[in-house]
Amino acid sequence: MNKLNFFFRDFRPYFISSRLLVFLLFQFTVMHYHLREIIRFSADMNCPLSPWLLPFLFQSIYMQFIYGVSAIYFFSTVPFFQRAQLYVIIRQGRIRWMLGKVLRIWLTALLLPCMEFLVSILVIVPRLDLTAGWGKVLHSLAVTDAASKYGVKVQIDYRMISGFSPDRAMLEIMGLMVLVTAFIGMWMLLVSLCFTRTLAVVSATALAVLPVAAANVHLELPMIVFVSPFSWLNRMLLEGAYRVASPSFGMAMAILITGSALLAAGVVLAIRRTEFQWTKED
Repeated sequence: MNKLNFFFRDFRPYFISSRLLVFLLFQFTVMHYHLREIIRFSADMNCPLSPWLLPFLFQSIYMQFIYGVSAIYFFSTVPFFQRAQLYVIIRQGRIRWMLGKVLRIWLTALLLPCMEFLVSILVIVPRLDLTAGWGKVLHSLAVTDAASKYGVKVQIDYRMISGFSPDRAMLEIMGLMVLVTAFIGMWMLLVSLCFTRTLAVVSATALAVLPVAAANVHLELPMIVFVSPFSWLNRMLLEGAYRVASPSFGMAMAILITGSALLAAGVVLAIRRTEFQWTKED
């Protein structure tokens, strides 16, 4: 129990920090930009909006990219060699200390998608309807030409509405977000341990840019989507809706879980021989 209390005392100031505030403000601004036409359409129809917008938002390659760079920004303190951690390592030992940091990454990966969902609700609060269904507004945008008339930036895909219930779509997109976020955090941790923190940020940023690259070169490089984890946040892509070579939903989940497990094993092996280079950051 004492170890668990210590972990949460260590995790709380890491997560509830200026980085979280920047993350939330950035995501709120970007989501408002993407959703403002839908909000206007909802007001003109005099119908409220359902809160199940994340599956549609992440059909946008730009939302995939923006979430990616935001998550990378949040993980930019890896490998957590802040000088204040020195005495913790002495008390706990290298392996136990690093396992705590791996757990920190996974808990962050669980909470950031929850924050993303919360932000998507806050953006539409004046028009929000806590309904269990997709709602009239999303149905109308999916089956009429209202989206083009209002200049809606988000693709409200009828295939999503007809093929998925809101709870299934949200559960699957949140699951994908958790695993992709954890994979990126673990990737940055291992690269920073084996090489440098700068290379960890640069390589992770390259992964965040891949959805934009894949949208432009997938015909010339059909396998590019298979190495672009942020592209997998588009649930309809994994469903084969775009006739683009891509993993299935099950394959994407398996790749992310297996990849994260291998990265965690690599981190435990790397920490045994890593020379600590302390920073003065909090």
